[in-house]
Amino acid sequence: MTAEPVERGTVLAIRPVPAADPRTARILLSSLGKAAEPTDQRIVEYVVRAENGATISVVQDSMDGVRPGDRVSLQRGARTRIGGQIAVPGSH
Repeated sequence: MTAEPVERGTVLAIRPVPAADPRTARILLSSLGKAAEPTDQRIVEYVVRAENGATISVVQDSMDGVRPGDRVSLQRGARTRIGGQIAVPGSH
């Protein structure tokens, strides 16, 4: 098994995905690799500018503390996911 490539990017925007009827919510959660039953977890769209200049949209569960302007890791594979914030030297 090979490791998924990891890239970096900057969050440009975060938008909540509107609540849907239960059937649509199950389909969305299933496509994200989550259990088929909706939970209280928020699903959001992250708009990210990758280091190569591409602007991508990533829909996944909300990550506490991630805000526009934050540097994040992008885990590419069958689904692209935001892996977490990247510490910027000199910042807290």
